[in-house]
Amino acid sequence: MRKLLSFLLVLAILYLGLEYKDEIREYVLINFVNENLIVREADNIYAKDSSLYEETDDYYPENREDIVNIFYTALNGGWDKVVFFCTSSYPTCIDDVVSLSGSSDFNKVNNYVHPYNSYKKILLEYNSMGKVQISIIKLYSEADIVALETKANEIIANNVNNNMSLTDKIKVLHDYIINNTVYDEEAADEIESGLVAESNAYKANGALIEGSAICGGYTDAMAILLSKLGIDNYKISSTKHVWNYVYVNNTWLHLDLTWDDPVTNTGENLLLHTFFLVTDDELKKLDTTEHSY
Repeated sequence: MRKLLSFLLVLAILYLGLEYKDEIREYVLINFVNENLIVREADNIYAKDSSLYEETDDYYPENREDIVNIFYTALNGGWDKVVFFCTSSYPTCIDDVVSLSGSSDFNKVNNYVHPYNSYKKILLEYNSMGKVQISIIKLYSEADIVALETKANEIIANNVNNNMSLTDKIKVLHDYIINNTVYDEEAADEIESGLVAESNAYKANGALIEGSAICGGYTDAMAILLSKLGIDNYKISSTKHVWNYVYVNNTWLHLDLTWDDPVTNTGENLLLHTFFLVTDDELKKLDTTEHSY
């Protein structure tokens, strides 16, 4: 009888193993294998808060929003990569990861992190076990950051003082960038044609160091300076343009240095304040095409 019971027990175990093999495999992966693969890197000094995205410690997404928040957590923290896992409870997970990685959803995250933490390119890897790894290629190199930090500190030391109001501090930085930068029409034409510009015009290097930039360069330069002064800000982008959004006196206001530095037929350098700290309604009255977001 005892042998019969043992035999039946073995059969029951084999049956359950075959019947629930996927569940058993997933349980083992989650509780014993995956935990050793999850590495949460330390955030760098440029991590900032966001009102749109949430940082997370949950690496088992249940929907697209969870995937974006995992990506935001890594990008905002300045990580080089992030590993997470798709499970059977979210059957379209891998498809959604692939879709998101090539969409504006991931691109938009760049607007909510410090420029130094923004990405130029991401590399996606995944396997049949549900493991997903996103490797982040940064827009700014370590050498870029050293050069920009030195220049930004110099600009602030020479142009900003504690006797200025918050608005005056922003204005003097706005004016400095415009007075020392020209719009790079050649780089803009290359990007408009679908080519990758080899210049630094789309980065803060263009505006702060080389004196030639397009909207991305103007915007990143201003974002870096605002952040160094402790002023809350992020970027807003449409399909063709990007500009700054700044928190001033308990109000979020738009700031567009590119359009305040217009290209003229005569080559004259102009400094405008048309797009200096304007409200949503004022922005809509000024332009409804490139500032549609």
